[in-house]
Amino acid sequence: MSLDAQWLIGILALFVRSSAMLLVSPIFGGTVTPRLRVLFAAVLAMSLAPTMHEVLPSVPETLHDLASLVLTEVAIGALIGFTIQLFLLAAEAAGSILDIQLGFGSMQLLNPNTQAMSSVLGNFKMMLGTLLFFMFDGHLMMIQAFIESYRLAPQLDQESYARIIESLLQFLSSLSLLSLQIAAPVACAALLVDLAASIVNKAIPQMQVFFLTAGIKPAVGVLVMASTLPLYASLMKVGTERTMTQVGYILQGVLR
Repeated sequence: MSLDAQWLIGILALFVRSSAMLLVSPIFGGTVTPRLRVLFAAVLAMSLAPTMHEVLPSVPETLHDLASLVLTEVAIGALIGFTIQLFLLAAEAAGSILDIQLGFGSMQLLNPNTQAMSSVLGNFKMMLGTLLFFMFDGHLMMIQAFIESYRLAPQLDQESYARIIESLLQFLSSLSLLSLQIAAPVACAALLVDLAASIVNKAIPQMQVFFLTAGIKPAVGVLVMASTLPLYASLMKVGTERTMTQVGYILQGVLR
């Protein structure tokens, strides 16, 4: 590919879309500065441009077409990054459920991925989920989805907004189920501890059972959570694959 206007527009389109994707996606965490993310986006754009020149957009004829091209690239890149962010937030939501069940809800920590305060187990689940996302090659799937977004040639228009919202709502419903599946083992263990405490309290009313078992439930919950880490890893693997598949479904909803 020669250094001409078509090549420069292709580099610009790749750079803008990848920058939007990486800035919205939380996989690099809040500790990675935006400057490094933009640098990585530039390297990614330069690397993919020679192999994707056939599917890159053509040279805009007017400034209006150029502005429309940039806005479309930003929107599609942000859509891909936002979908991945929703997936990792589902892991954090599962941890937040466990914090309420185990009595850690009042403890707050700074989440380095979102730069916001979150619960202890919610922070742990999201950080571990991010690590598992990389272990299961989620970052490579993300780049593959980025490449496929050009082969699908999506275009945002008024008719596609409803399909995007519908696809995102369906994705959110599946993520809600994933959060419940992640939290289910520990939540069931906490429920059994509460049930046992209720039976003892019924049998011995003068005993302050719930005060005596206040430290038992967190201990049991942590032990169950540690023993079910392989289950969490398998759920995150399935969730990573479904998330990347869902990105394709969302983009197919905005096809030309």
